[in-house]
Amino acid sequence: MIPLFLRKTFEDRGTWILPVTAFMMTSAIWFIVLGGARYLMSIPGENGLMYGTCAVLALLLLVIPMAALMSSAGRLMARQRDRRLSTLRLLGASKSQLRAVSVAEASVLASAGIALGVILYLLLSPLVGLVHFNGDPIGASGLWMGPGLLIVGILALLALAVGSSLLGLSRVHITPLSVRSRTTPRRVRRTRLIVAVVVFLLAQVMIAAVGGLAGAFILIFLVLAMVVPLLGINFLGPLVLKWVATRQAKKARTAVTLIAARNVLESPQEMWRQVGGVGFSIYLAVVAGSGMAMISAGSGPNARPEEVMLNNDIQTGVILALVISFVMVAASVSINQTAQVLDRRELYVALSRVGMSIADQAQIRQLSVMRSLLTVMIITVAIACVTAAPIVGGAMLMSPLTLLVILAVLLAGIGIVWVATVATTPTLRRVVQA
Repeated sequence: MIPLFLRKTFEDRGTWILPVTAFMMTSAIWFIVLGGARYLMSIPGENGLMYGTCAVLALLLLVIPMAALMSSAGRLMARQRDRRLSTLRLLGASKSQLRAVSVAEASVLASAGIALGVILYLLLSPLVGLVHFNGDPIGASGLWMGPGLLIVGILALLALAVGSSLLGLSRVHITPLSVRSRTTPRRVRRTRLIVAVVVFLLAQVMIAAVGGLAGAFILIFLVLAMVVPLLGINFLGPLVLKWVATRQAKKARTAVTLIAARNVLESPQEMWRQVGGVGFSIYLAVVAGSGMAMISAGSGPNARPEEVMLNNDIQTGVILALVISFVMVAASVSINQTAQVLDRRELYVALSRVGMSIADQAQIRQLSVMRSLLTVMIITVAIACVTAAPIVGGAMLMSPLTLLVILAVLLAGIGIVWVATVATTPTLRRVVQA
């Protein structure tokens, strides 16, 4: 059964090309980040502990959008294979057999994507290696993680891919009498607001407790004080998207803006999974960037060269984390929006037949994504300004240029995501004109 299913999978390019592309991009970025983290952790000297801490923090922050991108690929496979799984179910296949088929398909597609990702990682290493840390360029050799860590990274990605595939399968209910049965999106409950408030208060308590600590505990509590609010953002995000989209739907004056708002309201969690990952890096950029700006401005001309270099390297790391996050969000948006077009082929064809142009249909999807992205950025910056008000306020007064650089990177990130949404328009055109 499994060989026949896999052969059918690879006969249809639309079934495997998007997941393989997602796995390729995710794995390439993952290997570059792992290689960079290993390089930072190996830096000797008095700043070695700080470089290592920043590497761990970057890994924690980038795992979220990375997992979202991988989960998008897993859910995409589940949506595209539900008809074939239903056919197998009608022929008498058991749930365990369907699960085995899903694991086999996910493993094959993920392995193909990860193999291409390794090649892309090796090709990009010389270019990324031009970035300077600790006074020297990283270099392609600095980003090479070694065969041992490379194998561990590959196994971790394979495990995540198979887990995402099984999770996607559990949300596609296959019965012997149905060809395609979709689950109703879960409701966004107000309890998210309560959880988010509690988490933000906990972060404030942790920041206040830092003054009474010493040594390594200060560093640990500072890292936790930055990571804990990210959990609150994750709880609050879908609820805010729902509120904003509801208001936009009520005030919509055209069919395009109304359908765009309704598109988000259909499943705020799904939209959050596409664009929410960038919120984690934005929060870090605002807080860490502001802190480094204050330290740099307060050091003055008497600062030691090592301190100046460390401040510059941390600012470089913040900008890199932002760029990587936006690239992953753009990839997630591109894959999800393409999958949505293929999955709702009948809807877009029907809209075209009643007179809605392809440009308007493309604008609907662009508005859905870009409005949600802007909402994520606004609430994240607002939360960062509230939870770290003294740091952000001091940076605005002492080093506004640093914050302007971060703002420029954010605007460039918006452009990257917009390009990703525009890139899916040819798929929409082919679907409508087929």
